[in-house]
Order: sequence, then C-alpha cells, then structure tokens
Amino acid sequence: MATVRERHPALFLPSTDIDRHKCKRVVPMQVLNPSFPRTGTMSMQVALNILGYSCYHSSLFFSNICDYGMWNEALEAKLFGKGPMFTRADWDQPLGDHSAVSSDVSPVAFAEDLVEAYPDAKVILVELDVESWFKSWSSTVVGRVWSPVMQFIADIDPSWLGVMRDCHMRWVTG
Repeated sequence: MATVRERHPALFLPSTDIDRHKCKRVVPMQVLNPSFPRTGTMSMQVALNILGYSCYHSSLFFSNICDYGMWNEALEAKLFGKGPMFTRADWDQPLGDHSAVSSDVSPVAFAEDLVEAYPDAKVILVELDVESWFKSWSSTVVGRVWSPVMQFIADIDPSWLGVMRDCHMRWVTG
C-alpha cells in the first residue's frame, strides 16, 4: 500500500512563498473540477496529473501559504462585497501554471466564476448522496476546523495555520 507521501506528494513540497499577484497564465486551462470537500478532489488531482495535466488542488496551499491570501481576497470580494470580483486575469495569477483544477476549499466557492473565466475548459461534475457526503464532511473537515485545539493553534500561529483556518471559515460561513 502506498504511503501518504506517495499518495499525496503535494503535501510534502518545500515552501515556496510565491506571491501569485505577479504571476500570469503560462498554460491553457483545460479541465475544471471545483468540488466540495470529501468528494475525491485529491484522487482526481492525482488522476489528472497522471494524464499529463498540471493540476491545482488546495493541498498545494501547504507549499505556498501565500496562495491563501489570494483566495481570501477572492472570498472577501464575492461573499462580502469587499474589493473587486476576480476576473480571468486575476484567476490566471494563482492558477496560471496549471492546466487543470480539482479542488475543494476555496475554488468550489467560485465554480461558476471559473467556468465563466475558462469557457473552453472541460468541466467534471461529481455527484454524491447529500446525506452520506454531509456525514463525511462534518465528521472530518468541520470537526477539525472548528475544534477548540485547532482554534487555539491557529490563534498562536496566525501567519500559517491561522490563514488556512480563516480561509475555511470564510468559505463555510460566507
């Protein structure tokens, strides 16, 4: 059986601290799979990478925490009216070196925006039973993000874990 490192290498990439505000699209966007957490987005990322796509997944946040800043900006604009809505040029900044997106938080909040920005991309729609999905999501994601221990750690580490927590909280409460 494969190890976690073998199954999810993106979680173990070295930190890059790239400011995506300075990036541009370098490959065409070909596939979009903006799906809810616990719907197989990491497995889809692995499959798309095997097929030759460079696939963006929120797990890449771990190697470039600066990405959370851009997603938080996009969430603030869309959900709370703070700042301009992202355009295709804005989406090209965090996603520009990827030809596919298979991600949950935060791209799922922008599914329609991404489809509009990349009309030529193929869209993968994952459908699951709502009851079983909610049970899985609430027992894993919600239980971890809202746990008192996680809140405490995020408070004492606002520049890394705090940024991740805030992004998840904006997505869920927005």
